[in-house]
Amino acid sequence: MGVSSSKTVSSNGGVTSMTGFGRQNTPLFAQDGTQFSMDNVFQILGRIIATAPAQQPLSALFASRTGTREAQNCITFLAREFNTLLSPLYKEQLLDLPGTVVQLLLEREDLQVTDEYRVFLLLAAWVDRQLELKYFDTLSPEQQEKYAKPDRTPKSSPAVVPTPPPPTIDDTAEDSSDQVEEVEVYIPGWKLDDEYILQLKAALMPYLEYIRFPMFSPEALVATEEEGLVPHHFIHEAYQFKYYSDARIVVPNKQSSRVQPRRYLDALTWNTKWHGQHILITEDGTLATTHTYLSN
Repeated sequence: MGVSSSKTVSSNGGVTSMTGFGRQNTPLFAQDGTQFSMDNVFQILGRIIATAPAQQPLSALFASRTGTREAQNCITFLAREFNTLLSPLYKEQLLDLPGTVVQLLLEREDLQVTDEYRVFLLLAAWVDRQLELKYFDTLSPEQQEKYAKPDRTPKSSPAVVPTPPPPTIDDTAEDSSDQVEEVEVYIPGWKLDDEYILQLKAALMPYLEYIRFPMFSPEALVATEEEGLVPHHFIHEAYQFKYYSDARIVVPNKQSSRVQPRRYLDALTWNTKWHGQHILITEDGTLATTHTYLSN
C-alpha cells in the first residue's frame, strides 16, 4: 500500500527525529492570578498545603471533584515540567514534596519525562530522602560519629533558570538510546545495612504500582532487577510485556496503566534498532509496504 504523510522527517546518522508534533500548553494560573512558573510553583504549592482545611485529606485537596482549581493547576504544571524538575536546580524541592503529591504525579499519564526509568530513579531517591534522616537517628552514637548527618536544610528555589542548550547529535556516534546512564553516587555505609535496605523496600512498595516497568528499556530493566529493590512480579510483568509485544501477541492486562506509555519526550525519536523493522521501501523510494500481525 502507498503511504503518504505531511509530517517532516529529518535524518541524522542512525537517529531520525519527526517534527510537527509540538503543541503549546495553555498557561496555568494560581488563585490570585499569578501565572505558574518554575520560579513560584513550590512557593504556591507550599501555601496551598499550609492553608488546607485540617479536616480535609491532602489527596482531596488536589482531586478533580473535591479540590480547588488552583491545586489542580499546580499538579498539572508540575506534570508538564517534570523533566525540568529532575535537573539539579530543583533536586531539593522535588525530594521534599509530600507523598500525596508524589503519588498524584506518578499516576498521571501526561507526566512529561524522557523515559520511565528516570521516574523510577526519582521515586527511589525520594523514598530514600524520607527515610534517611529518621533511620540515621536510630544509629548508635558510635555509628553516627563515622558518618555525616544528612543535610535537610530547606533550599530556596532559584530565581533565574538558565535555558539548557539544544541537544546535539554526533553523526558518527553509535545510537545510545538504549544505554543506561552510569552515575557515580556516594552511598554512606549505614545505608548498606540490611535493616535499612529492608525499610527502603517497604517504603517503596506503596508507590511501585504507579511505575510503568514495561516501558523500561531492556537495559534499564536488567539494571533494576539486579538492584533488587523491586519485587519480582513487577519485573516479570515487564519482561512478559516485551515478549508478547515482540511476538505480536495480545498483551495480558492491556488495560493496566502500567502498560500504557506516558508522554515521553523521546517517544518521537526514531530508533533504528527497533522501529521500521517491518517496513519495506521500494528501490526507487516511491512506495512503502508493511504487513500486520494478527493474533487471537
